[in-house]
Amino acid sequence: MSLRQTISALAIAATVATGLAVAPMAQAATRDHPATMKVFLHSTEREVLDLGATGATLGDVVTGSGTVRASKNGKLLGSFAYRAETVRVSMPGGIENRQSTQWITFADGSVMLSSLISVPQGTRPVTSQEYVIVGGTGHYSGVAGTATFTPKSANNYVLTFHFVD
Repeated sequence: MSLRQTISALAIAATVATGLAVAPMAQAATRDHPATMKVFLHSTEREVLDLGATGATLGDVVTGSGTVRASKNGKLLGSFAYRAETVRVSMPGGIENRQSTQWITFADGSVMLSSLISVPQGTRPVTSQEYVIVGGTGHYSGVAGTATFTPKSANNYVLTFHFVD
């Protein structure tokens, strides 16, 4: 084997070894959170844009934001913001569907959630809703799983993340 072939073979081997060593570390970075994480949301702003006829109609938009804490009155962890658009009304039982997106922002990154939620027409959610974890940024880059959004009162909610590898 020539010197050139030996150097090329060593360079390829070093590149492969480096890639194999780095891949587990990059993957491990996204698993550096608990499998389940519970946070407490308190809504401080809410606005309803009533489009079309008065009352619940297609295209109505609800937006809002608030704080994220470790417990109901615990340490402030960050903030959340959401937007929900009405996509179906006059369902049996006076229910409407809204396409809902939420951003939960922590000091070390954010998590994005999305769901088609069911709520009593023209009101806030009153039952638990399941969201898909779309992804995240920073510490939460590459996360996946689901989140359960549980109303506790008009402005207080518990959000439980169920992360999967």
